[in-house]
Amino acid sequence: MPRCLYFLVVVASTISIAIAQATTPQSEEDAFQSAIHRKSPEAKAAALESFLNKVPESRLKERSLEILLETYRELQSFPNFENTLDELLKLNPDNLLGLMVKTAASRCGDGASQDFCEKKELDTANRGLRALTTASKPPDMSEEDFRLRKARGSFAFHRTLGLWALRDHDHQAAQFNLRTAADLDPTNFQCVYPLALAYLNADPPNSVQGLFFIARAATLSPASYRKKIEDYGREQYEKYHGSAEGWTQLLKSAKSTPLPPAEFTITPASKNP
Repeated sequence: MPRCLYFLVVVASTISIAIAQATTPQSEEDAFQSAIHRKSPEAKAAALESFLNKVPESRLKERSLEILLETYRELQSFPNFENTLDELLKLNPDNLLGLMVKTAASRCGDGASQDFCEKKELDTANRGLRALTTASKPPDMSEEDFRLRKARGSFAFHRTLGLWALRDHDHQAAQFNLRTAADLDPTNFQCVYPLALAYLNADPPNSVQGLFFIARAATLSPASYRKKIEDYGREQYEKYHGSAEGWTQLLKSAKSTPLPPAEFTITPASKNP
């Protein structure tokens, strides 16, 4: 056989083997589809566990673990949820859902030092941001659900990075990350309030943005914190504007306006008549 022909035969054979290895057997696909379409979450969890036990090396294992993780969260079965999360990230340390859940859960152990927690959470969040750029949509997931997953992941990763930056007094990094998160979910008090502090405590402060977000935080805050946040916001407003005139209107506006309009501004005291 001529050498070039032999080479083509070898290449064709290799490609055929790779395609065969990349194809999920129909029996596995059928079992997977049957499991994920069970009506009750209890039945779905049991069917997915059975599937994973019967076909532990299935190409559908990662997706099965993702769905099982979400099912256990729905059932509030937290020990099984934790075990499934660990198994998912062991199988693929760059799994977007796993990294998002781990970041949002902030599972730093009791007694761990702040420095240890910071390193652990920053590593997870940064890995998550990298995973966002490479994650692909599972075939059984809609485009909209995948878009929402990526948005939730981006929120969790940027919020974590922003909170640690604020703790370390890196106000520029805190502003960037927390504003990115707030743009994704402007109803989240635990993101909006620290964003306000990142703006107001920077050197120099970004008072206009900070005052909007402290007013927004006051409207989102639990009732027990609201007066304290409003008082702090009014104090900062008077310091910048020269008086409390306009503060009540800002509180009212921020309640119905999630993010500051492009033209939003507050006149500083130095420019008041």
